[in-house]
Amino acid sequence: MQGDFRLVKKQLVGAMDAVAQAGVGEHTAVYALLDTEDPSWPFEFRWVQKGGAVTRENSLINERLFESGCIDFGFREVRDEDNLEGVLYKGIEEMLADPDCIGVAGLDFFDGSEKVRMARGIEAEDEEDEPDSLRFALFAKGVQGNVVDGEPAQELDYEDVPRVLGLIFKFTAATEEGPATLVAFQRIQRMWIQKKSSYLLFNREGGMEAFSDRSLKLGNSFDFIIFDGLVCFRSLKTLEGLFGFRRLMQEHAREYAEALDHLVAGSEKLEERISQSPTVAAKLIKIQRQESPVVDMAPQELEYRVKRIAAYSSKINFAEDSRVMLVTNGNVNDFLRLLGDDVLVSPLTDARYLSRSKRRLDHEEPSE
Repeated sequence: MQGDFRLVKKQLVGAMDAVAQAGVGEHTAVYALLDTEDPSWPFEFRWVQKGGAVTRENSLINERLFESGCIDFGFREVRDEDNLEGVLYKGIEEMLADPDCIGVAGLDFFDGSEKVRMARGIEAEDEEDEPDSLRFALFAKGVQGNVVDGEPAQELDYEDVPRVLGLIFKFTAATEEGPATLVAFQRIQRMWIQKKSSYLLFNREGGMEAFSDRSLKLGNSFDFIIFDGLVCFRSLKTLEGLFGFRRLMQEHAREYAEALDHLVAGSEKLEERISQSPTVAAKLIKIQRQESPVVDMAPQELEYRVKRIAAYSSKINFAEDSRVMLVTNGNVNDFLRLLGDDVLVSPLTDARYLSRSKRRLDHEEPSE
């Protein structure tokens, strides 16, 4: 599977290079994503700058943002098949364990798929009552109709600036394989919307003019890029906050937590922490993915072993049936370290370490 993701990276960076060579400034269109009060269609699209009709100033902004925004995705790093190192592309679930990678998912992953329903813990017939489960799918369909295949009928209006959730940049270029189209998204933070600002700008004649009393600040990176039926995420934060993906992760973590009942006395506290902390949910999903051997232990065996390890025995408490008692937030954190087998002892010095990499030395290839 890793080979597939390396190919995705090569193709995406190749398209970025094609856009850069064609001239970013002249091949960029910008659109605004606005929120609505209708959960069945939560987004509205407006155009900000149409492609091919830009001023020199806007062209320079486009070029600068493209250069800085795409570099996180491996732009200017990959040149040929023999140089594919650097930023790693992995499945979107892997981002929970490796926040430095680029997460990849097909757009159909979000399109009411069985995988999404399972992550949310809902049945297909109940999906219409859970509009957040299709929130990203609705966004993707809107992008296809309003950005890739067409453009919105209306321009972004002065009065609608406070409703802006993000900006969408469409980069296009002709290649030997056909037209390359990249759609990059940048979320607009509430604090980035300036209102009645007192900033002044110098004009070319040397005078000063008032900064717009309602304007948008641009960031220097993109949250994700849509390309050829795939979406490549730089971070899960926008996916969680804007598209309700945090709830998907929480439901997935809760489902796994239910499978730990044979080890846990106080599952209510674990469920509470999953709801309150994205870190706890992410840790549980990581433990599930790594197939922790601790999970398969019988409660009596786990208690026997824990009480003989100083690093754990002072922090893990057991009920009469040998299940781990979870009462406080600290109990949950210690239990997750236990499941992750994170406390390791050096056979050389007997020193104890907190280690999360756990690369198995006995699985390394013998040296010649």
